[in-house]
Amino acid sequence: MGHIIKEGIKLASIWVEFVGILQNETGTAKLQINIDAPITVSTMIKRLKTSFKLKENLLLEYEPGRLRQNTLLLVNGKEINVLEGLETKLEDDDVITIIHISHGG
Repeated sequence: MGHIIKEGIKLASIWVEFVGILQNETGTAKLQINIDAPITVSTMIKRLKTSFKLKENLLLEYEPGRLRQNTLLLVNGKEINVLEGLETKLEDDDVITIIHISHGG
């Protein structure tokens, strides 16, 4: 897609895919959002929580800066822990997949 320059700010478009219970929480499986590039995964999660009014600890632990153990987050098919974790920078055309793992006993 390429960056769009708007008043000195680079805008980029990324895709966010929701898997499992997150589809119910957000009401969608996939969406495209415009961001001020680059932003971090952490900032993107905070924006998603605000946009979709997600429960406070659905994706992040109460302790700041930690992804919940039952949440798997991929950027372009790679788990963020093999990248830069929550500080991974997102660029134009990145695909973020968020999987909330739930299981019963």
